[in-house]
Amino acid sequence: MLGGHVNGHGKALQALAHLGQHGLALWREFERACQSHKQLLIEKFFQ
Repeated sequence: MLGGHVNGHGKALQALAHLGQHGLALWREFERACQSHKQLLIEKFFQ
């Protein structure tokens, strides 16, 4: 279960890396988001 969760995050990071600087900006915004906002984003990306 945990492995799949970590793998999902790895795929998200790879996708962001492909976006370059724009992806990095998005990731920093995600990092600044409150925990509830992160949960919503995770649910959106990993449906």
